[in-house]
Amino acid sequence: MVEQTDLYSIVAGYTYLGIAFYYIIFDFVSPVSDELSLIIIAWLANKGMMNVWGGGVVAFLALYSRNIILFYLSRNRTRLIGWLTDRYPVWMGNYQHQMSKKLMHTVFILMFIPKLRILIPLAAGFGQVKVHRFLLAQGMAMALFIAIYYPLGIFFYTGIQSLIERMGKADQYVFIVSLFVLAILISFFVGRYILRKAGKQ
Repeated sequence: MVEQTDLYSIVAGYTYLGIAFYYIIFDFVSPVSDELSLIIIAWLANKGMMNVWGGGVVAFLALYSRNIILFYLSRNRTRLIGWLTDRYPVWMGNYQHQMSKKLMHTVFILMFIPKLRILIPLAAGFGQVKVHRFLLAQGMAMALFIAIYYPLGIFFYTGIQSLIERMGKADQYVFIVSLFVLAILISFFVGRYILRKAGKQ
């Protein structure tokens, strides 16, 4: 199942360079979430395709570099990111204002909400946040995000895979679908809770 994703093909074919290519170029159109992509990269590292912790470091550097580029482009009002900002017209105005008031708080909230994570460099750039403040807040939030999800892939993916191998085909599909449904429900309810809390402040 994992082997069928574009991420698997890119990273398996180019290892560290593939991680950089994926996050800087392909991540915008990929249906794979950043949480799942980190787990897949950790799994590939566990299979011996790269250094186990090296994959996490490269993922951090690639995501960090991508957001610096997006921050620069949005700060200079370039047309290259117009299609991204058009996707989130309501959110952009709200979080652009929040960035100027509570930068660290807003960055950490957005970092853990799927889909809205891409707004961090865009809202900060349009809000004319100072470069050094953005780099510090983004670096800390992204380091925490990767420190949570990458080790999950290292320590738990192998165990889940061995469990699946012991099941029958029908049980495997039920188990995999259940995991996806559970992940979606957790993301939905946690995201709503965080947004509700953020709206009260």
